[in-house]
Amino acid sequence: MLFVLVIIFIFYFYYFRTESFNQKVPLNKEKISSIEIEHNNQKVILEENGDIREFINTLSSMEVRKGKASSGGTNGSYWIRVLIKPKEWYGNHKERYGFIIYGTQSVDVYNFSNRKSTEYKIVDHKNLNWENYFGE
Repeated sequence: MLFVLVIIFIFYFYYFRTESFNQKVPLNKEKISSIEIEHNNQKVILEENGDIREFINTLSSMEVRKGKASSGGTNGSYWIRVLIKPKEWYGNHKERYGFIIYGTQSVDVYNFSNRKSTEYKIVDHKNLNWENYFGE
């Protein structure tokens, strides 16, 4: 019986614990050279330190949980590439992370360093406002 309770606790702790996005995906704002965001065939590139900081702070404040979101409707997807200094790869940039944010429901994170992909359900997205970038 104790074994079953331990397994349930581990499962719950691993899958249902809510954390900030920054705890799951640590992004050092000082090392980011640019951020590219694509949505509906539009591309926005953030290169100013203030814009990068603001966007990363917004992402960092999202509350996420490991796992998939429900299959309900989304407001589209946003493809995000985070390019890191020093400029070494991909047109003089080193790509570190790629994100696909599906509306306000889930985010897929791809780490180019270790080639690992993880999906998180977005639990709280109060600061996530795409109007700032795409006027929606």
